[in-house]
Amino acid sequence: MEKDLKIAEAPRGLAILAMVGPAFVWCAEYIGSGEVILATRTGAILGYSVLWAVVIGIVLKACIGLGGARYTVCTGEGMIDMFSRIPGKKNWAVWVVLLCMFLVGAMAIGSLVSAASVFAHSLIPLSPIIWGWIITLFAIAVVWSGTFDVIKYIMSVFMCFGFRLPRNSSKLIQASPCVIPLEEYDRDTRLEILSSSPEGITIIGYPGHVMIYLGSMNGTSYIIHLRWAWRSPVNVDTDITHRLARVTVSDLLLGEGSKKGALIDRVTQIAIFGNYILEAR
Repeated sequence: MEKDLKIAEAPRGLAILAMVGPAFVWCAEYIGSGEVILATRTGAILGYSVLWAVVIGIVLKACIGLGGARYTVCTGEGMIDMFSRIPGKKNWAVWVVLLCMFLVGAMAIGSLVSAASVFAHSLIPLSPIIWGWIITLFAIAVVWSGTFDVIKYIMSVFMCFGFRLPRNSSKLIQASPCVIPLEEYDRDTRLEILSSSPEGITIIGYPGHVMIYLGSMNGTSYIIHLRWAWRSPVNVDTDITHRLARVTVSDLLLGEGSKKGALIDRVTQIAIFGNYILEAR
């Protein structure tokens, strides 16, 4: 005999907080494309009984996320490189991480596709299974083709009109009408080219990093940039990493003598924005 199913009456007034409160806690633990849907739903359904998971999640996120980011900016390598050097059988830790990511990724992506397909079904009455395949194939096509920027630019239509620089460092350089490659020049020639460049609207860059040229004083070129760390040599084989993690003004000789070399020696190109004609000296 089937039991009668009844939909509970929706809470009113301050009672609403008892329902959405756990959802807000889960949402605050971490914000991302999946967490906005999955974490809020978890809190709304399970309530405060899973509050312990939030505490564990925050601790793990601090250890893995923040620790991994600091390790990368200070050493210049990813955490996978560190895992590959853990004592024991070669790359055993890498394989453990890979298998865990496959399992967790499959569950997370499957949950996102399920939620998205239900939403799409409410708009166009196709089977959620069909919508799930459509959304999955569309996501694969976007990632495979590398055209995610198209979606990002479409979304920017809803923002204020005006000129906006790309957040990607390489695309920021290419957005300039005047890009000068410097890889084939020696240090003195690079400094000479910079001395002819306008202050404030000249971007100096190498893969993964960009800087704003401030000008020269007493023969020294200065820049302003966001720097997480820089290195100085202890001896021929060893460097010391100095953590900054802030916007700083420095000269282009920062890092001189270290394994990676001074900034001026690592620069690959400069970009000049605005209507400016570079004059050769």
